[in-house]
Amino acid sequence: MNMKKILEVVAAQNNTTVAEVRTEMEEAIASAKDNPNFRQAFGGRIPSIEEFILYAVLQCAPSPENQPSFVSTSLTRSE
Repeated sequence: MNMKKILEVVAAQNNTTVAEVRTEMEEAIASAKDNPNFRQAFGGRIPSIEEFILYAVLQCAPSPENQPSFVSTSLTRSE
């Protein structure tokens, strides 16, 4: 699923627009900038929504040895 579709689904589930979803996500990401873990992950810069979601997904991904065979190794978390 691409980012556009993800944002459309989130907007539909929340009875709002994609633009509003993007705005809310950008505000949430910006408000996290002072968190030490956030600073470590992004080097003090504010990532795009796409970068942030990819980072979050990779952090939640199981380690490569625990992944099902159909999961792409390009989406494994970096240690």
